[in-house]
Amino acid sequence: EQSKRWFEQMVEQFPQHQKTPEAKFKLARLYHAEGKLDQAKKLLREVADSNSTAAGLARDFLQQNF
Repeated sequence: EQSKRWFEQMVEQFPQHQKTPEAKFKLARLYHAEGKLDQAKKLLREVADSNSTAAGLARDFLQQNF
């Protein structure tokens, strides 16, 4: 739960930070585990469409889980 709050704060407060896509990916995985599939899918698509290092991970996760 603490990690989830930290990732949410990172995404909200620092949307342009280079680590934000990674935080979104991790937050999306937490949402997916909680059954919040719409929220997870939205974040994963944002990350997948970016040019971040987490983009490939997000695409793979989307392909395997949605």
